[in-house]
Amino acid sequence: MKRPFSHNRNSAQFNAWRTVSLPFFTAIPTPSPKYRLSKNGPPASAVTMPTGGTSDYAPEMIHAAAQGKPYACFVAPEARIPFMAMPDGVKALVTLAAAPEERLTQRVYNVGAFSPTAAEIRARVLRAFPQADITFKPDKPRARIIDSWPADVDDTAARRDWGWQPDYDFARAFDEYLVPTISRCYAERK
Repeated sequence: MKRPFSHNRNSAQFNAWRTVSLPFFTAIPTPSPKYRLSKNGPPASAVTMPTGGTSDYAPEMIHAAAQGKPYACFVAPEARIPFMAMPDGVKALVTLAAAPEERLTQRVYNVGAFSPTAAEIRARVLRAFPQADITFKPDKPRARIIDSWPADVDDTAARRDWGWQPDYDFARAFDEYLVPTISRCYAERK
């Protein structure tokens, strides 16, 4: 059983600036009051095409289904990592930046949203695209990387200190954000 990821609250590397660690959307601490953003995985945006990254299996499933193309997922059905919709990533950065200094108990915060298995993602995609052809054909090197990552993140401190709460859970992210946006993208190309 994989354990949730948690930053060391006394991490000297990050103790000078407010930072937040988001699944696949990370704020890099800088001396300026602004944040620089760096993707450390697949884009969580519904309008960005997946580019074959190690954890792109979720967006690749949706894009293939929306196009009516078969998709062989490169991880096992039980693979699980955290995901977050882009609007929640932006919300986390803005909310942390506005949090009163006296409420913050640490300088690095994890924020979470949902952590479905690849099989749960497949099932959700099939609800939206019943004709989709999604199978599992794990690619051992890529699957090993996914299996080495945390299954979830511990965002207890963010919830306690600055009221973090994602707007998009697994169902809402797919039903109201990812599937409709991606579907419109391909409908407009026809």
